[in-house]
Amino acid sequence: MAKWPEILAVASKFQGKPIAFIGVSSGLPRKSVASYLRQNRITWPTIVDTDRSFEARCGLREISLNNIWQVRIVTADGQMRPGNPSALETSAERAVVDAKWNIDPAEIPKALQPTWASVEFGDYATAAPSLKRYLKSRKPEDKAAAETLNAYVMKQLDEQLLLASTALADERSWDAYQAYNSVQIGFRGFEIPKEVSENIKTLRSDDAVKIELAALKRLRAARRAFASAKSPSARERSLKSFQRIIDDLPETEAAAQAKLLLEGVSGTVTP
Repeated sequence: MAKWPEILAVASKFQGKPIAFIGVSSGLPRKSVASYLRQNRITWPTIVDTDRSFEARCGLREISLNNIWQVRIVTADGQMRPGNPSALETSAERAVVDAKWNIDPAEIPKALQPTWASVEFGDYATAAPSLKRYLKSRKPEDKAAAETLNAYVMKQLDEQLLLASTALADERSWDAYQAYNSVQIGFRGFEIPKEVSENIKTLRSDDAVKIELAALKRLRAARRAFASAKSPSARERSLKSFQRIIDDLPETEAAAQAKLLLEGVSGTVTP
């Protein structure tokens, strides 16, 4: 298996192409991961999966010293395909075959490239301050690029609002709450219709939403306990917390996540 210098060298070959390399660390505390990234000069965005919940939701076997390297290709439509850690370059080549940018970076001036990257990968809140500034730029090329990026963000906002309003009209209160909440968080810094905050406030009083939120609160507590467990007995107690969520609130999203985590940890299907 290649070491980090070789891995980073492979990734550098794809610079400028429509692909992003993202690291995932499972089961380790954030400080340890940060130290490791600095030591190995890894600049990839990295998901710190302390409680292994991301690992479980991806359907992976528990990552350990006997199963340390895995590669997955996530397509633009959210589908996940296996990759080969021993042939990373080949896996990356497969990933870019049908990939394309939402906005061609060749059309974006250098000054707006960081803003473009935030928009391209869906980090709209980070892009918001820069976009606001460049929309007022006196340089025609910068202003035009900012307008292009802003138009794309507004299109995504409209699509998310449509999903939320459709869920609300269909009386899918939890789906509607999640969609409106995603808009409020994901598009922070942009002009968001007043109805978003109003609907979030109203939906918080919905019985189904209250049950889901209470279940997620229990799930977060169970994850923290699992992540900090330092002995087999503590780990076992934390796993039982996940099972109680499944037993007590079987129809909730939290129960589904708890079941996936248990399956990933134990390798067995929870009844």
